[in-house]
Amino acid sequence: MAFIFLLIPVIGFAVETTINDELTFLWEQNEIESIAGWILYESKNSGYGYTQIAVIPYGGIPTLTYSVNLVLSVLGEAGSTVNRYYILTAKGKGVDGNIGLESDPSNEVYYTFIIPPTSTLFFLTIKVTPKYSK
Repeated sequence: MAFIFLLIPVIGFAVETTINDELTFLWEQNEIESIAGWILYESKNSGYGYTQIAVIPYGGIPTLTYSVNLVLSVLGEAGSTVNRYYILTAKGKGVDGNIGLESDPSNEVYYTFIIPPTSTLFFLTIKVTPKYSK
């Protein structure tokens, strides 16, 4: 069974036209050794229409946090809010060491982007912290 906890601390503002933020997922699994990595999906709609946007490889140490940096362009009218919905799956190691089967998706989480008055790139760091549970 997989659980996700969403933490969204604001890291800061680099310049007026960029925003830096992060999403952190806690992935709990019975057999962490069988994971090759995680796949992050994003959708404009809750519950459907997901597109793969990132692969986060697992380095074999369950006490570390693994991350990927994304640059997202989110369009909307200045001052409006735009929601994006995310799910995470785990990819297992295949018999020959290559990537194997994909798990069921995690719970869906969402992030609300506030559209600033100028064109802005959102820099989003996705972090996954594996947790082994028997």
